[in-house]
Amino acid sequence: LAIEVLNKAIYYLAAGTGSLINIFNPEMVVFGGGVIESLDYYIMPILKEYIKKFILPGMLEGIEIVESVLGDHSIIYGALALAKEGELG
Repeated sequence: LAIEVLNKAIYYLAAGTGSLINIFNPEMVVFGGGVIESLDYYIMPILKEYIKKFILPGMLEGIEIVESVLGDHSIIYGALALAKEGELG
């Protein structure tokens, strides 16, 4: 049952991510957080396959889909980057 629930959550995460890729056409999508960090070996391959089903043809070319290497500090680094960007204009 737990695997079934996890797979359903991965499916819906992929659906949302696919929609955002279609809208914003990013160069990289980074996933992080405790669940991703602890189960990345299981989640990431499935997530990448599901995302392919939700994006428009050709949209995946050039996009990196990766796990965060910053761990729990990613939010702090992101806020710092935004603050520096605003400061430097």
